[in-house]
Amino acid sequence: GEEVVIKFIKSTNAETFEKEVKKMKRWLRILLIFSPRLRKVGNPMALLNHVSDYTLRELDLTNEIKGANELKKIKNDISGKFSMELLRFPKYYENISNEHILVSEFISGKSLEDGIKEQSLSWEKLLQLFRIHGAFLFGIGTFHGDLHPGNCFIDDNGKFVFIDNGAICYAPKHVNLTLFKFFEHLSKQEMNEAFDVLLGMSEFEVKGRRLEKYRKEMAKIYAGFESKPVGEQSLTRIMMKTVKTAVKIAKAEFGEEAFPIIRALMYLDGLVIRTHPNVVLIKSMGPFLEEFRISLKLE
Repeated sequence: GEEVVIKFIKSTNAETFEKEVKKMKRWLRILLIFSPRLRKVGNPMALLNHVSDYTLRELDLTNEIKGANELKKIKNDISGKFSMELLRFPKYYENISNEHILVSEFISGKSLEDGIKEQSLSWEKLLQLFRIHGAFLFGIGTFHGDLHPGNCFIDDNGKFVFIDNGAICYAPKHVNLTLFKFFEHLSKQEMNEAFDVLLGMSEFEVKGRRLEKYRKEMAKIYAGFESKPVGEQSLTRIMMKTVKTAVKIAKAEFGEEAFPIIRALMYLDGLVIRTHPNVVLIKSMGPFLEEFRISLKLE
C-alpha cells in the first residue's frame, strides 16, 4: 500500500564497465611514461582507480543503504553541536532488497534539477544545502561523493533528501582541513594566508624567489575574487588555475585524495551558476565556515 521506487542492476553492466576500465588503464600507463608530471595533478591513474571503485560500489545496491546509514549516523552523532534537521534520507526496505535490487520510498517532492529548470530554488534554500554538505566536506571529511542536482530532492516538507548514497567518499584530515582553511582565509580577504595554506600540500619547501613568484601568480588568479559574482568568475575555473599554479610553482600534489572534495565543490559551483549567477559565493560561505570552525572544532 506504499509508493516505492524499485532500482535494479543489469548484470552485464558491471562486466562491461570493468572491461572498459582495464582498456583505459593500459592507455594511461603509456601516457604517464611520456608525461610523468600528470601524476602530480590529480594523478590520472589514481583518479581512474577512484572512479572505478565508487562506480563498482554503486553497482552493488546494498552499498546505497550502507552509505545512507553512515551519513545518517554522522548527522545524529554531531546533532548536539551542529544541527542538520533539514536533511533526511530515504526509507529503504532492506528485507526485500539485495545486491541487484533496491526498494526505497518514493520521494514526494522535486529534485534540485527540477528546481533549476523551474527557476524555483531560492538562494536562502541553497545556502542551507551548502551549510549541510559543507559540514560533511570540511568538518567531517566523509561525504556524498556524487551530489549533483539529480541526486538531491526537496520533499514536500521542505527537507533535503540525499539519494544514490552508494558513492560515499573520504578525505584525509590534512586535505579537508587544508581546503577549509584556504576558503576561510579567502572569505576574510586574507589572500597571502590563503595561498600559503595550500603549500601544506607540498613536501617541497617553498621560499625565496619561488615563494614570491607563487604568491604573485596566485594574486593574479584571485584579483577581485572577493567581489566578483560566480557568473563572472566561477569557482571551478579558479580552482583549476589554482591547482595548476600550486603544482607548477610550489610543487604541490593534488592526488586522488583531493579529487572527490574538489569535484564536490565544482558541483556546488555549477549549481550556483545555473540558479543565482549574480551572487558572490565566497562572502556567502563566510558565516558557515566560521560555524564549522566553532561547532566542529576545526583547528
